[in-house]
Amino acid sequence: MTEPEILDALTTIFRLALGDDSIALKPETMPADLPKWDSFKYVDIILRIEESMNIRIRSREANKLRNVGEMVGLIGEKLAAA
Repeated sequence: MTEPEILDALTTIFRLALGDDSIALKPETMPADLPKWDSFKYVDIILRIEESMNIRIRSREANKLRNVGEMVGLIGEKLAAA
């Protein structure tokens, strides 16, 4: 899966998790950019990513992610290692 494909998949996940079809993620998108992206929704987003992409993201890995670009990078690494 390429980085643009991962970003597209994340956009769909974020739209579903946050209930906002207008979300257009960019690599630099941060939690502060999306008002509904709080800690509870973050857990939901991570669980949706794990389920849809069949990967495991550890809590310490998720806690280090500062923006969507870093999330895309981590997912890419996980998928490549699978």
